[in-house]
Amino acid sequence: MMKRLGTPAIAVFAFLSIISACTIDTSEQDETSDNLYQVSTISALSAGSYDGLITAGELLDEGDFGLGTFDALDGEMIVYEGTVYRVPADGIAVEVDGAVTTPFAAVTEWDPDAEHQITTPMACSDLQAAIDGLLESTEIPYAVKVEGAFSSLTTRSEERQEKPYAALSDVLANQIEFNFTDVSATMVGFRLPDYMANSNSAGYHFHALTEDREAGGHVLDCRTTNAVVEFDMIDFWQVDLTGDD
Repeated sequence: MMKRLGTPAIAVFAFLSIISACTIDTSEQDETSDNLYQVSTISALSAGSYDGLITAGELLDEGDFGLGTFDALDGEMIVYEGTVYRVPADGIAVEVDGAVTTPFAAVTEWDPDAEHQITTPMACSDLQAAIDGLLESTEIPYAVKVEGAFSSLTTRSEERQEKPYAALSDVLANQIEFNFTDVSATMVGFRLPDYMANSNSAGYHFHALTEDREAGGHVLDCRTTNAVVEFDMIDFWQVDLTGDD
């Protein structure tokens, strides 16, 4: 049976992983456990730490599902089915070379625990509330995938930054938005508890990739018409602050 950590245990494990400034030995974890591997923290990214720490190839060694960004904040990252995609400022999704680097990313090995069909049209906020009702607890981290038809989908990306880097809030003041209608797409992301807020994005955080894998970005808003929701409970949280082995 898969072992589960309660909220206090997860929080302590996460805290110890952060202050150690290194990856954590997971050799004693249950073989079926789901590990959230994270590069740096959202606080560091928000402050302008945009220099890449590990390569996309190294990131895929840690997981096949997730999201992030790239060196110099050069676009939005979607990790889906073992491939890393970049949606830069022009909105065109491309597969990236394994040598490109990331200053912030979060990935897991996708192994969903449950699947639910959503046939009622829903705005993003209503969809998130509906997913909350399906979860065992909102005090546990989850990887979440929403795949299906969207009557509307709004995403964003941003221009590659130059040093000295501006804070993330200043960069996003000039974000570039993309609006899709009647599109099939997959939203890849996480639903994280509030106690993870200083290290990652609490609540829901999705990046999207269209079915043809030609567009996407960070999800700002959506409305589903028919979608399948899957989620994968996270047992362990591993934060790599330096990118060193």
